[in-house]
Amino acid sequence: MTGNYKLAESVFSITSIHNQIHSFFSDYVTSEKAEFTVVSEQADIDFERAKSEAEDKAQGRDKRRIPDSYLEMLSVYRKICDLMIDKDVLLFHSSALELDGTAYLFTAPSGTGKSTHARLWREHFGDRVVMINDDKPLIKLEGDTATVYGTPYGGKEGIQNNRKAKVGAIFVLYQAKENSVRPISPSEAYPMLFNQTYRPNDPAKILRTMELVEVLSRLPIYSLGCNISHDAVITAYNALKS
Repeated sequence: MTGNYKLAESVFSITSIHNQIHSFFSDYVTSEKAEFTVVSEQADIDFERAKSEAEDKAQGRDKRRIPDSYLEMLSVYRKICDLMIDKDVLLFHSSALELDGTAYLFTAPSGTGKSTHARLWREHFGDRVVMINDDKPLIKLEGDTATVYGTPYGGKEGIQNNRKAKVGAIFVLYQAKENSVRPISPSEAYPMLFNQTYRPNDPAKILRTMELVEVLSRLPIYSLGCNISHDAVITAYNALKS
């Protein structure tokens, strides 16, 4: 099957082995002409399976039985992200929400609580908040401006919307008993942001990724020590107003 879709202002066609990916991308369908084509092959799916099994072994887990259709979704996004680098677009692992028209990103290693923190913002601010993506949004860099875009890859809960917003700030989270926040410099932020960015294998593309992350690091970046409370939201929000 083949379909045309639009992510971060770029239009591409997907030719797949399995049908599920076209349902997955249903919110991003477009009639516009594709700029590039992504073709899924069994070898791509086999690569994702080998990668998953290696991770299971390294972490001492039983080997998971993952359907080919799910692995195809991973392999397709990997190909899309490789192509997007040439458009100055990065996959940035984060929870991205929009508050009063401005986007805020929460990033951290898996299991730290970025989705939980984003949920607390939704609870605290109610209808003022719209989720853009809860796991794998795309960030487009243009000059000193970063714009975050929704993608269908919305994490375990599938929280995502096909919308975009200018990024106002990024919060790098870590777990703490007491809530605290401080601005951090581009040099301190860079390795944290780079670790949360998709990194292609191609040397030229990884160099461009490094350059784009350097631009991203010039945005307002905060280190946020937080617990699971609405006070953590207030602590972060007050930093934006100071």
